[in-house]
Amino acid sequence: MENKSEEITALNTYYETANSEYDRINAFFDQIDNKVGVLIAVVIGVPVATIGFASQLKSGDLNYLALALGVIGIISFLLAGYNIIRAISARHVKLGIPYKEFNRYSREYDDASMREWVAEVLMKSSEYNYTEAIKKAKYLQTLIPFLVIEVVSLLSSIICVLVSKL
Repeated sequence: MENKSEEITALNTYYETANSEYDRINAFFDQIDNKVGVLIAVVIGVPVATIGFASQLKSGDLNYLALALGVIGIISFLLAGYNIIRAISARHVKLGIPYKEFNRYSREYDDASMREWVAEVLMKSSEYNYTEAIKKAKYLQTLIPFLVIEVVSLLSSIICVLVSKL
């Protein structure tokens, strides 16, 4: 598959490392996906609860401070939702070994060449998937401040309404 001068001498180590690295990056990607799922529930849940509370209010129960905090919370909700959509859309992962090439190469090449080819494919996939996982993680980091502002603003809005009713 390759020239003898470019042949990897520590082939077993290279293969094992490539295989474990591919598994590690996929696990990292899955962890980020799980965090996105939890954050979706929080980002959507807080405004739904606030709207449920606000729907029970009568006219005159809402004051300007609660309204301003509610608007800040809704704007933060929209910005958090935008970042969640960006995090969800970063899903272009390479799934490892292309089966057609693997089947064809396994008939043409010996074990050492096949191990080298598999290791190279796994390392390229890992490198690409790592870049995508980091992109997804950056969207989540951008999401957190908006989530905090959303929760604090909407809960403060509810507290303002409750305090004004006392």
